[in-house]
Amino acid sequence: MSFALAADEIGVTLSAVSHQVRQLEDVLGASLFRRTGRGIVLSDEGRLLLPDLSEGFERIARTMAQFEAGPPARVLTVSMLLTFAMRWFIPRLQRFQAAWLVPETQSPAPAC
Repeated sequence: MSFALAADEIGVTLSAVSHQVRQLEDVLGASLFRRTGRGIVLSDEGRLLLPDLSEGFERIARTMAQFEAGPPARVLTVSMLLTFAMRWFIPRLQRFQAAWLVPETQSPAPAC
């Protein structure tokens, strides 16, 4: 475990990670890491926070992945008799699309 690896993973400098950790430790009033000659290890307080923080970061990562994938498809499928569609629904379709911001409409061939 090292701040250098963390810095590489999130694309910031080692100094930035170290500074943020120190600030967090000051706010919490506890050391989250013990510095050793070979790097760092979690303190008791750090081990206590690890599960909840890990879950939070995983949730953020999942949410970001959903945004990167694009908005979910919003599909409304409407089925009706041809005569009802021609006399009532189609004359109102433009108003419906405008009210619900429907970007496109697909009209399957009617089943007779």
